[in-house]
Amino acid sequence: MKKEFANFKEFYPFYIDEHKNKYTKLTHFIGSWFFFYFIANLVMTGDFKFLAYALIAGYGWAWFGHFLLKKTNLPLLNPPF
Repeated sequence: MKKEFANFKEFYPFYIDEHKNKYTKLTHFIGSWFFFYFIANLVMTGDFKFLAYALIAGYGWAWFGHFLLKKTNLPLLNPPF
């Protein structure tokens, strides 16, 4: 059953609950770090391949945390709104 939220205030506790696992937090941190690393490379070099790398690394690590470590569906694949 899909959860429905009327606004962000109702959604935020669900979001926090989905990310309370320490391994999920770790994989999101790693993904965020790589995202910003590749964006910095994009800015410094102007090479847009780094944008693709940033998106792949950022989402890849987050998805790894949700699918393989937490064994849940991605919130992105089940949007709450």
